[in-house]
Amino acid sequence: MRLNAARFPPAAPAALAHGLRPDPALGVFESLLVVDGEAPRLDAHLARLAGSLTVHYGRPLPPDLEARARALAGTARGPARLRIDVLPGADAELSLAPARQRELPIVLHPYTLPGGLGAHKWRDRTLVDALTQTPLLLDADGTVLEAGWANVLIRRSGILLRPRADGRILPGTSLPAAVEADLTLADLRRADEILVSSSLAGVVPAVLAEAG
Repeated sequence: MRLNAARFPPAAPAALAHGLRPDPALGVFESLLVVDGEAPRLDAHLARLAGSLTVHYGRPLPPDLEARARALAGTARGPARLRIDVLPGADAELSLAPARQRELPIVLHPYTLPGGLGAHKWRDRTLVDALTQTPLLLDADGTVLEAGWANVLIRRSGILLRPRADGRILPGTSLPAAVEADLTLADLRRADEILVSSSLAGVVPAVLAEAG
């Protein structure tokens, strides 16, 4: 389904209209940080991947996947990104690359995407990759969902808050403890601090893009 910006009031952020929604037939993936030859969050990523494979393809994880992942991680020199790709009906493919350093703070550009990307890490990134900026995805009612590659948190009066893990966003594997809440752009603008969290970047500062 393509998204039509005309469906939203003028005050709403632009609707994402780049390509189609993710195609499950292209599979799912996980990417995680490797440090000193170790992948400390591998178990959490494999658990999330197993859930996606069960729900969408009715299959378990390959029995040797953990051993293969740890063996490949052990060859890393310096911080690295371990990626695990699984396509329907095919074995898992593993790859290793140097970890990317992102310029901070992360600048978030709001876009409306009704229903969000969901709770699975799709290989089909057409929709998000079509953007040159880091998107901050909002539901049609203005609820903050997630960034294009990270979970979103805010700090307000010393308390960390994050969007609800209710099936509209990817459940994070490395999120700090935080209170789930319905957040809006107004909440982010009033926050003492905006943060984004991913397994590769860790927890890093973010800001909202200036309205133009």
